[in-house]
Amino acid sequence: SRIGGTPEIIKNEKSGFLVDPEDPDQLAEKLEYILRSYNSDEILQIRKNAKERVKEAFDIEKCQKEYNALFSDTIGNEK
Repeated sequence: SRIGGTPEIIKNEKSGFLVDPEDPDQLAEKLEYILRSYNSDEILQIRKNAKERVKEAFDIEKCQKEYNALFSDTIGNEK
């Protein structure tokens, strides 16, 4: 759903589907759509995009560099 950092990771209808919080009907509609068209070209592309997005956003080496930079900045600012 469109809460927290989820919209930063999932791009609606590109790498997943976002629904409004507190809207069970919208959620049900999206789930039905996904189930009905699971092997369609659109859903296959969304699945592919989602996998690439996760690889890009959560690459272990990238995350390590970002945390190292954050910790270095934090420690450097304390001195």
